[in-house]
Amino acid sequence: MNLGVRGLVVAVAVQLGAGTAVAQAFRFVPTVQPEVTAGIIGGARSVVVAGAGLNVPAGYYVRAAAIIAAGRELGANPGTVARAELAARFLADPFAEWRWGPYAGAGIAVEAGEGRRSRTALIFFVGTEIPRRTGWVPAVELGFGGGARLAVVLRRTRRAGR
Repeated sequence: MNLGVRGLVVAVAVQLGAGTAVAQAFRFVPTVQPEVTAGIIGGARSVVVAGAGLNVPAGYYVRAAAIIAAGRELGANPGTVARAELAARFLADPFAEWRWGPYAGAGIAVEAGEGRRSRTALIFFVGTEIPRRTGWVPAVELGFGGGARLAVVLRRTRRAGR
């Protein structure tokens, strides 16, 4: 056989023997995913907050979220605080091929407290989803924007992917 025929035979054999990759078998279903969150934001005014929100896929690798939270300021003059966030997360593993699901994100937060002017901050964070246990996926986030932030998040499990 000459080189051209051998190349054709090898190419056909590779195509016939090739399997389907996980990402090729993935069926993208853009569904709304509810989430609940609790965290602490430390800075000039430290705050403990808990809230709920929704996130939706903005493509395979990006999730957009809106979260509303309420909490309490810590310190000498504690008061009630309300916080709203709009953020986007970039997923390193949207097809859930790894046990852990690392991501990074950014967004904007608005916080208002009793007797104080509201403040707006750009937020940046990194996090990871922890292996699933039930119908909810836990995640841990570290970030900054309006202070250093540590949060624990529970997101409803998606049928496919993260």
